Amino acid sequence: MKKWLEKLGFRKMDEMERLIALKAQRNTLLYMVIFLVLWSLHSSLRTIREHVPLDNTPSLLLTTAVLVLIGSQFYYRHKALSGSEEEKELTGGFLRVFLPALFLLALLLTIGTWLVLG
Repeated sequence: MKKWLEKLGFRKMDEMERLIALKAQRNTLLYMVIFLVLWSLHSSLRTIREHVPLDNTPSLLLTTAVLVLIGSQFYYRHKALSGSEEEKELTGGFLRVFLPALFLLALLLTIGTWLVLG
């Protein structure tokens, strides 16, 4: 399998290629988040003005993308730092960030639902 992947051009990246790939991924994620937020706002405003059914697709994509990002970062940090003192600090920091973010998400969903149904 390894030889087959190498024939297709897949190989282990060096540090410069990895840095370039990470920056490109960051830019792609930023673009996706901005696009989905604007799409969600457009869909919500259209629902309020024209009384058409709400399209939940952009909100679902945005929410799941952010959850995958947060979950992946937490998993790989935990995997890299397992058994160290930094892991304990990371777990506490994650909860300090995740719980307020979860509260903010619930608040935004409540306000959005109130605006759409109200």
